[in-house]
Parts: sequence; structure tokens; C-alpha cells
Amino acid sequence: MDNLTPYFQLLSQLRDDLAANLAKMGVGAAATETLQELVPKVLLIVQGDTGQEVFIASCQGTFDVFYGFFSTGETASFAGMCGITAFCRAASLKVEISGTGLSGLAVTAPGWSVNTGDTITLTRAVTARFAAQDALDAISFTGDGRTSVEAIIQVSAVMESGQTIPAAGTAGLYYKYGATWGLVEAVGYTWNALEAQNLTWAGLEVMGKPAA
Repeated sequence: MDNLTPYFQLLSQLRDDLAANLAKMGVGAAATETLQELVPKVLLIVQGDTGQEVFIASCQGTFDVFYGFFSTGETASFAGMCGITAFCRAASLKVEISGTGLSGLAVTAPGWSVNTGDTITLTRAVTARFAAQDALDAISFTGDGRTSVEAIIQVSAVMESGQTIPAAGTAGLYYKYGATWGLVEAVGYTWNALEAQNLTWAGLEVMGKPAA
């Protein structure tokens, strides 16, 4: 055990140095924390010119989902839908969801405040790029199995000054149930194919989206 003492002393010193360096970079850290607690805080260091308020992000227009919409039992993950490339002196993130059928949309957003009404607004205090990206990627949506949803998702950052800077682009979120002309066209059904399956109008109405 005596042979390990110098290594323990070195680790203790390195922990103290890491805590001190993080504090110098504006990240709350203390030597009483463990290395396991301190190491992830490296990602909380503010990047770029700290004299400027900067938010550069871009939202992908459509979810990667078969037939362009979600249906019964499908979860829409927001992971990868909005990429942040620059983030400096932001105080919080805001995600606004507007459109029709929002009452049939459930939002899972760990750590976010969620307000529902004519629009759904998510807010979360976050001050570092990687933490902001992780927060966005953790959001997901599910439908109620009945209410069609046609929504647009807009991501913005609220800066320290109070200025709101939106991400470039938006994301479209769609939940559909039963048969739609778009679904019939996307699947490529013909009258002969429908007749071959003995589908009545009642059966067609509840056909829904086929499995991928």
C-alpha cells in the first residue's frame, strides 16, 4: 500500500488543479468534488469570444421516419434534429411547438419546463454548448393514437441580454392515424391491390401506417 501512496497524492493534486482550472474558466467547481464529478465539467467551459452573444444552430426540416409521419406506438425523438455549432453567453433555450392537434401530443423533456396552450413551449436554463445539445437531444414526442398532429418546432436561445436568437430552419412533426390519401399514395396501393386484400371502406379507414 505504501508503494501506492505517491500515486494517490498525485491524483489528489491533479483533482485540486482541475478544480482550480475549471473555476478560472468560469465553471463552478471545488476541490472537495471527485474526479468523476469534475471531469464532465470540462464541457461546461464557455467557448469562443466571451464578449459576444452567439447562438448558431440549424434545425433539420423533417424527421427520418417512414412515409414522412409518425403513427400509433411511434416515438419522435428530437435527437439530431437541431445541431448547435456556436453557443456563447446564452442563458436558456426555448423550444416552441405550434400547429394543429397539439392536444394529442405528449412531450417528454427531462429537465425542461413545459407550458401547454395554443402552443407548447419548453424552456430550460443552460449556459454551455454541449449541455444545450444534450438537452435538445433528450426531447421526444408521442401521439395519443387518435388526434392528427401537424406541428412546426422552432428552437431559440435566450441570451444574457434578453435577446432571443432563433436557430436556422424549423422541424416539421406529423402524427397521422387511419388511412389518408397521402398514405395510400406513399404505400403505392392500387385499386387492384386493395381489392386483393378484401379491404372495405371501413377497413381502409382504420388501416393506418404499415410496419416499416
